[in-house]
Amino acid sequence: MKTIFSSLFLILFLLTCVSEIYAVEDAVVDSIVLKAIEQVHNEQFLKAVETFKDVRPMRPGTPMPYFYIAATYLALITEYRNPTYRPLFEAYIDSAVTFGEKRDDATDATAEDYFYYGGALGYRGIYKSEQGDWWGAFKDGARARGKLEKALEMDSTNFDIYYGLGSYDFWRSVKTEVFWWLPFFSDKRQQGIEYMWKAAEKGKYSQREVKYALIRVYHEIEEWEKMFEVWFKYLEDVNPDDPYALWWLADGYAQLGQWGNCEEMYKKLFGAIEESEFYHPDAEVELRYKIAVAQKNQNKTEKAIENLRKGISLELKISDVEKANQYLEDSKELLENILSR
Repeated sequence: MKTIFSSLFLILFLLTCVSEIYAVEDAVVDSIVLKAIEQVHNEQFLKAVETFKDVRPMRPGTPMPYFYIAATYLALITEYRNPTYRPLFEAYIDSAVTFGEKRDDATDATAEDYFYYGGALGYRGIYKSEQGDWWGAFKDGARARGKLEKALEMDSTNFDIYYGLGSYDFWRSVKTEVFWWLPFFSDKRQQGIEYMWKAAEKGKYSQREVKYALIRVYHEIEEWEKMFEVWFKYLEDVNPDDPYALWWLADGYAQLGQWGNCEEMYKKLFGAIEESEFYHPDAEVELRYKIAVAQKNQNKTEKAIENLRKGISLELKISDVEKANQYLEDSKELLENILSR
């Protein structure tokens, strides 16, 4: 009997030690992830990538570290209109999906595995939609929601999951508006926004990130007051020069016809991008065109002409065939329109 109790005590002791080790490791992972997220929001993208890489030995064979690295590159690409990092994003997001698939096939897959697997599918879907691959985006998005739902079933305390669920519900509704009359394509935009706010209020990793996403969401549905409220109330003090937010805020001022505020915001954005190591001519062509539009609407004709000419002079340096070329053509058309008067 003493032997049995001694064996049971030893087993319980070892299990306690293992549990404590995992708890310590989880705390270390949390600190690394939160540090890297802070670096991302301070535009230190490459430092953030290296920090996220420190998670790999702690989460071997899982999608988690690859998801974060891919998300970092996507933020860089989006904010700075810099296509140089697309191959890296594509490689890491595909790796995240691949590791997610492997964990999905395993018998010991965790809620965390499904969370990052679903997140990776979601990010890849966003990227595909921006590249015009709508069918691929729809497939990845549908799979993403299923994995996120499974993660929530396994761990109802992970409020970060609501960021993914809310994003999917909102953007799927936006992109399928023409089909709302069908039973499988109802308008879930409001539900999506409510889910996102739940993540913003209770999430561990996504509290700040989801607020940036809400700026884009409120821009989409033209709720300008709410869009500016999110920025001025929650985010401006974090990084007043954050390019992601400034792109949408400046356009919001344009939509409202507040051309002075619009010009000021785009100039602030241009200054932040021009001084950055991630500067790319594609961003300058777009920004000079948008600044010129704001100036033209304030009768600052000479300044508008100057910006348009400087943007057009970058023709041989741009690399985004579709978007940057469109702003180049728009610049030429606007310049011709101004000079013909």
